[in-house]
Parts: sequence; structure tokens; C-alpha cells
Amino acid sequence: MAQGPDSSLASIFPLSQATLPRKTRGQVRKPVVIGPVSRWQCGSLSAFSVSWSLEDGRGSRHTRTGFLTLQAAQLSSAEQPGSQGQPPWRKEISSNRLLVRRGQAFNITLFFRNRAFQPGLDNIIFVTETGPLPDLPKGTRAVFSLAGHRGPSPWIASLQAIGANSLEVSLCAPPVAAVGRYLLKVHIKSLQGPVTAYQLGEFILLFNPWCPEDAVYLESEPQRQEYVMNDYGFIYQGNKNWIRPCPWNYGQFEENIIDICLELLDKSLNFQIDPATDCALRGSPVYISRVVCAMINSNDDSGVLNGNWGENYSDGTSPTEWMGSVAILKQWHAAGCQPVRYGQCWVFAAVMCT
Repeated sequence: MAQGPDSSLASIFPLSQATLPRKTRGQVRKPVVIGPVSRWQCGSLSAFSVSWSLEDGRGSRHTRTGFLTLQAAQLSSAEQPGSQGQPPWRKEISSNRLLVRRGQAFNITLFFRNRAFQPGLDNIIFVTETGPLPDLPKGTRAVFSLAGHRGPSPWIASLQAIGANSLEVSLCAPPVAAVGRYLLKVHIKSLQGPVTAYQLGEFILLFNPWCPEDAVYLESEPQRQEYVMNDYGFIYQGNKNWIRPCPWNYGQFEENIIDICLELLDKSLNFQIDPATDCALRGSPVYISRVVCAMINSNDDSGVLNGNWGENYSDGTSPTEWMGSVAILKQWHAAGCQPVRYGQCWVFAAVMCT
């Protein structure tokens, strides 16, 4: 099983500044690079580091220090009450990028270049987006403020701590949010100043069997361990008169499996026909189950497996030879999402379980 170091740190990296201060009369805006412009990568997160200053007509240079300027950000999963560090399911899946579940808080620490955050002077707004066409009414785009009042968005941003040049915030997705890959942005506005937008990076949002408000909630901890955490078990094959168990590696925590599962959703006919609606419906476990079920076989789409109930498997692998889902899913991905040969009913069921 792929496991990394016991750390909830997802990434710390410079930010890309999307909206720049407006120049004033007699001044020419020029980019000033803080060190070499470089691309930092950690897992699936990346950003460019660029700072901007103003140069006036007399040739002197000064930096806009009155407005709050973001320098770096650190994303990490928040500890749950009574837990020892990060949740066990997250350590199993990945330790080098941020994965969170619906209804579970995660932390972001913002590091500022020029001064401390001042609650009465500065306003911070977070934006989350998922899918190729994020939309507020569809719920695939959310805009929510750090201000004390609750806005129309069900996403929550809570102030945790203010440092000399840093700000720690807790973010929480609603237990009905669409699952998938999200882009996180932040907009910073100082009093009488411009709004500056920064793209922070990505995180992956999953269903949450530990959250009572989530539709997939399981009250029993032994059931959560069996149906969510257990990555090895038995699959049964045969007929009513002859049933035998077959050991199976479900491998849901193996390297790149979560990315392949998200890719599978994007290859579905639902997504190809109407990506905006498909992503909006991904908050429903029933909808996700139907999409995954359709994508396991290759009858009418770029599904994972070709079925073969004959006796000739010379151009593929006999269904009885498979011992786990990982090899099947990785072969499907490596072949450009072409169906893997071959599967039968218990293979379809086992791969869908993964």
C-alpha cells in the first residue's frame, strides 16, 4: 500500500498574482521578480512567484506597502477532536497533497509580504471552483468571505489566528458539495485599495462517511473500517450450486488510483454531453454510483473493462487471472482510457468497489 510520511502538510509555495494594482499618473508599472521566476511543484499544486512595483517618471522606485500583499500559502488538513494528527484515511491516500472530505475543516495559512492582516482594514474572500464551467447557481463555484457574518454560500471560512505577517484560516465544505478536484483562489481588498486575486492551488474533495450530515454517513466505526478503509478482501464467483471466494486487492489507496477514478468520471457520457450539469450533480452519491456503474463496462462508452464470457482470451487476460483492481485501472489509464480485456461479473463488481 502506498503510504508517505506522517505529515498533514500539503504544500507551501509562492502565489501567482492575477490582478495587479492600478498605476497612478506619471508612473509606469514594471514587473520586479523576487529571485528567479520559477515553477514550484508539490503533488498537483503549482504556482508562479511574481511581485510588482511602480516606477515613477523621475526614475525612483517604491513599493506599494499600504495594501496587503500575499507572499505564500500553506494548505493542511485540520486535526479532528480526539485525533492524533491527520485523519487516518488521508494518510492512507496521500501525504503530499491536500485531500479533504465534505463537512471536514482544513486549514490554510496565508503569509503576507509587507504587513499583518488588519480585520477592520482588510477583507479576504475565498473562491472555490470545480469542473470546466464553474457556476454559482449550479453550486460548482462558491464565493465566501472571512468576515464575521454568514453569507449565502454554504462554504465556511473561520479565522483561527493572526500572526505578525500571517493569517491562519479554517475552511469547510458543506456536506452536500460536489466531489472532485477543486481550484482554490483568494481575493484580498484593503480599504480604498484595489482587489488583488491570487490562485492558491488545488485540493480534492471526497464523500465523508464520518460526517453525520453527509448522505454516505456510516454510524458504525467497524463498518467504516470494513467498507471504507479495508483495501483487501474477498470477491465471490461461481453459481448458486458452486460458490468460491477469491482474494482481491481493492487498492483504493494505491498511487494514482484516486486520479484515475476522477478521470473515469470525466470520461463518462454524462460529462462529455453536459460537463456543467454532470459536475453539479456530483454531490449525489446515487448519481456518482450510476455513472461509475456505467463506466465499468465498455458497452456504450470508454469504459474500463470488456466483458468476455467465452473461452478464448488470447488477445487479453482471462477474468479468472485478475487478483486486484489496481492493475486493471492503471492499464485502462495507460492505454488512453481504452477498455481492458477481459472481465466478467465479479471483476466488474470488484473494480466498481474500488
